[in-house]
Amino acid sequence: MAFKLNDPTDPPSGSSNATAEELRQKRIDAKKALEAERKRVENIRARIDEVAESAAGGAYTIDYGMNDGRAQVTGAGVVPQKTYEWLEGMGGAGCSTYACGIMREAGVTVPNSVGEEGITINNVTYKPGDKMPIIPGNEQFDAVAPQLGFELRAPGSLPEEGDVTRVGYGYGTTSHSTIQVGDGLSVYNPGTPSEGLKTSGYYSDPGNFTTYMTEQDTAQWGFEGPDEDEKIYSDRLMQYVGDLPALRKQYRQAAEAEGPAKPLNLKPKGIDLSSLRPTAQLPANMLKFFNRNK
Repeated sequence: MAFKLNDPTDPPSGSSNATAEELRQKRIDAKKALEAERKRVENIRARIDEVAESAAGGAYTIDYGMNDGRAQVTGAGVVPQKTYEWLEGMGGAGCSTYACGIMREAGVTVPNSVGEEGITINNVTYKPGDKMPIIPGNEQFDAVAPQLGFELRAPGSLPEEGDVTRVGYGYGTTSHSTIQVGDGLSVYNPGTPSEGLKTSGYYSDPGNFTTYMTEQDTAQWGFEGPDEDEKIYSDRLMQYVGDLPALRKQYRQAAEAEGPAKPLNLKPKGIDLSSLRPTAQLPANMLKFFNRNK
């Protein structure tokens, strides 16, 4: 069972009547939860990269038999059979489906911060800890990505292993999804499920993410662009962050409730020389110094 987060908008619990030790323990517990989630998320990002590479290399290509359209389709094992067959009937929407399937296989789960009510996608409700939903539509994925534990990286960021590419996101019409696997490559389905997974450097080109359009650029295309001091970056990158945002907030609240740490008193205590008595063992020059300062 997944651990349950408090509502991050609630005031710090125990902030009025809790003892100093209780507040300290809440901060320690919040920090432990944050560090545990950080490690889990880092492992999953690495796993996304591993699953994408192995699936594109054929690790998820299995002979399912005559009645399964996924048979011998490279990497199609990351997509559920019913979903695959439904998409084949539509003739598209494979890129987001495969990307979600890779992340699902890598261990991406619905974050606890969605609450006990969960999140409903395509008439299915997903609760905290459930496996990553398979979402065929790119724009539909974008709409629920924050609730599923994904964060957009800053405009102009370059790809990192395990990132999810959002082609055309800056224009509000994401048209393609890939998984970045490092070494200047990404793994993706071209859109038709039966084409399986491909590997290419095209969607990892740094220029795709650092090039932007200004108001003047967009005007020539006949649509309203950004304000004069703004820029549109067409392609963006997302990362799975799980419950890190909620846990960071929870830790900050716990730290604020505890209050600032008491400063250490590092001032050395004075020595009372009057309590000292010379002995016969002291050299003559030290006796002279001691007597002078009495």
